[in-house]
Amino acid sequence: MTATFTAAWPVRLAVDTAFLASAPVAALVGQRIYSEGEVPQGTAMPVITYGSASETDRSAFGQAGATGTITLHIWAATQDEVHAIYAACHAAIHERRLPVTGSSVAVGMLSLDVMMSDPDPTAVRHHGVAFYRWMALSATGETA
Repeated sequence: MTATFTAAWPVRLAVDTAFLASAPVAALVGQRIYSEGEVPQGTAMPVITYGSASETDRSAFGQAGATGTITLHIWAATQDEVHAIYAACHAAIHERRLPVTGSSVAVGMLSLDVMMSDPDPTAVRHHGVAFYRWMALSATGETA
């Protein structure tokens, strides 16, 4: 029997909440955290956008669970800004138990981060990408 438990969207909401509750993240980006492709025209830099996500059923021994990835894109005018925002985001979610609706455990762990500069000299932006893995177990007694 396949588990019906899914946590990708609740994890995303928990990450949003962690970022908005983090004074260092808020000081750097305010509330400029968006889904990919949804940054309003004319939005001031810096911003964080969510990229691709994944989820895999990890149910075992009758306990419904899942693991997945969440991708963060950090856009800023300077590399120093990207690094500062990355550090603030990392402190807010890396190896932290996030309060995820319907889950008893959700922990984010850094998988990979990449910093790069836009090759377009007129763009004046720098870009950081961080891939976080997460895992969650059902708190509602769903079984596999």
